[in-house]
Amino acid sequence: MKHDVPDYRPGKPLPDYRQPSDVILHALPALTPPTRVLVAEIAKRRKIKVGLNRWQFWDNDVAPYMVAPMNMITSRSYDSLVFVGPARSSKSEALIYNPLVHSILASPRMTAIFHMTQGAVKELSVQELGPMLRNSPELASG
Repeated sequence: MKHDVPDYRPGKPLPDYRQPSDVILHALPALTPPTRVLVAEIAKRRKIKVGLNRWQFWDNDVAPYMVAPMNMITSRSYDSLVFVGPARSSKSEALIYNPLVHSILASPRMTAIFHMTQGAVKELSVQELGPMLRNSPELASG
């Protein structure tokens, strides 16, 4: 859903007057409660790169040990999660990318991903997140 956001930069004219009822109606969807669905369930709706230019939907059976930590991320019983695991164990996919997909599809909200440096986060965005968003049908249509 795209919104017309007024340009409030200095020197620009203010937008036209809007009726308060229009503004309230426009803001009401933000009050909709989030969908109660587990991160592991939403993860199946996104694609991951499995080879050279080959994409397939996420499968929880490939890394079943990541299902519980994934679901803990949105649990109201915990306020943080620490996971220590070996290389190539789907940590980033399960604990960063899948919760991001959950925040897009199940509970739309602003989400921040912090990384070591600004360059590293730009690289992550270009090399990992961008292709994932473009190759996952539900994410690409949004």
